[in-house]
Amino acid sequence: MSCVCRATRGGWPVRLVVALSALLSLALATPAGAAACPQWSKVKAFRGTANTVFSGTATGSDNNGGTVTVELNRSGSVNVDLAGRIPKSGSSATEFLGGTGGGTLLVHDTYSDVGGGQTTSGGQMGDGPGATAALSNLAFMTLNPSSCTYQLHISFAVVTTSTGDWPTPPDPGAGGFAVMPARRIPSNLKLVGTAEVPAYYDGCSGSQPPGGCYEFGGFEGGYAWAEEFDMLKNCGSVVAASCGPSDQQEGTATVSWSMSANPAPKKTHRHHKKPHHHNKHHKKQRHKKKHHK
Repeated sequence: MSCVCRATRGGWPVRLVVALSALLSLALATPAGAAACPQWSKVKAFRGTANTVFSGTATGSDNNGGTVTVELNRSGSVNVDLAGRIPKSGSSATEFLGGTGGGTLLVHDTYSDVGGGQTTSGGQMGDGPGATAALSNLAFMTLNPSSCTYQLHISFAVVTTSTGDWPTPPDPGAGGFAVMPARRIPSNLKLVGTAEVPAYYDGCSGSQPPGGCYEFGGFEGGYAWAEEFDMLKNCGSVVAASCGPSDQQEGTATVSWSMSANPAPKKTHRHHKKPHHHNKHHKKQRHKKKHHK
């Protein structure tokens, strides 16, 4: 039986908050641009849903003659509510702020260590709505008029339970963080899309890549099974004191989203003037006068 001997990365929710502050400053410093870009000056909020799917397997040594395999399976949908905005009005560079929750998230992570005539295995399972513990449900979206693009960022996690022999993950939840690819703002402000994005253990939540990305997450910044997955992917072993958190791609995730403006932009209709029947009216008057003679 082996142990994980590795310094843990910085707190995932804390890095997300720092990233949000940096991105907010960058967005608000962006000059206003193309007049052809739709206006969102009267939009107070964006609401909708977001979906993510990740599945991956990593295998390596337990440094004791055995083979360790970690499999991560995380998927599901969460509701996204962005009811705060900075600045409060106008169609300059804008941040819509809020969080995720509800929906249904599924986690089915497994671990096995086979060797020396014995097998150790366990699982971390979750099936429920998105939780709000430990800042794990932050979400925000930037709208940039100079490029006429938007980009949605979400974080999410679900409460999990551990089964089997070893190890028992101290983090009681599992989930992730996703940056959707930047897309052009449509005229009806209905923001819908799907994409394949690179997945990381570390290196997504503090950035804003135009093509989007996905990162493993949970309730806490400490040890979780995603950490062993990362070590096996990059160091080939779960006993790796010199194997720091990796910012290398470790698979691909599928992300999709559907967001609507509230209030929705009003449709413009052409109003046709009804014809005035002045001539007909005058003809009737002349007819009455002629009749009374």
